[in-house]
Amino acid sequence: MAASREFSLTFEDVDNIEDDDLERVIDLLETYDINYDGLDTVPELKELLRQKCREEELAKSGQQEQETATSIMKMLIEDDKRKREELIGICRELTNFLQNLDEQTKEEADANIPGYESQLRQQIDNLSKGDCPILVAGETSAGKSSLLNLLLGEEVLPYSHLSSTSVICELKNGQDKRVVVHRWQPDDAGRYVVEFRLTPDVPYHDQLAQYVHQKGDRDLPSDVKMIEIFWPIPILQGDIFIVDSP
Repeated sequence: MAASREFSLTFEDVDNIEDDDLERVIDLLETYDINYDGLDTVPELKELLRQKCREEELAKSGQQEQETATSIMKMLIEDDKRKREELIGICRELTNFLQNLDEQTKEEADANIPGYESQLRQQIDNLSKGDCPILVAGETSAGKSSLLNLLLGEEVLPYSHLSSTSVICELKNGQDKRVVVHRWQPDDAGRYVVEFRLTPDVPYHDQLAQYVHQKGDRDLPSDVKMIEIFWPIPILQGDIFIVDSP
């Protein structure tokens, strides 16, 4: 069979194949490495090519939508960064202005806005972080994890009608599929933080289940504080991440 190459046929190309040109249609199927076992008529074989055309159109459409969403997200991130920098500048100017006030005015300001200096420092610190969490919230077993699995394109987050997420999970963009587990108390090996890569030989949700699902009574505190899941999600640029709540 000929080596497979990038698919370039259109619906019009397939329609233009004569219904008695068996050699031509088989040559195309083999060129694009399309299995045609059990089929031997030109109309049936042409339908395989049309199906491949449909699959390619859907794939390109999905890729274009993702690229558009990623482009918009980048633009929003840049705009957000610019606005944060402007606000930080304003806060610093205000801090400098307040520091130059006389003591009586400072006392009056503190009486009206207790701890105004520490509040300004806290605002500057918050603006400098740039974190942008997107919280996915809903009732217990409402399907939050299932929704996020659709976004990931894989069944990564464990889900069950009887055993739901009991730990906060943060989904972040990363080329390496890995997990960072933050514990309230150290495990048997004395670790507060456990990190491991997700491997394709075992279902992803099975690798996470022991950390995500609370064993026994859900009202009892979990041993795990929070889980970070790194996954290739281009739309999550910069410091944007998704939070899957219990």
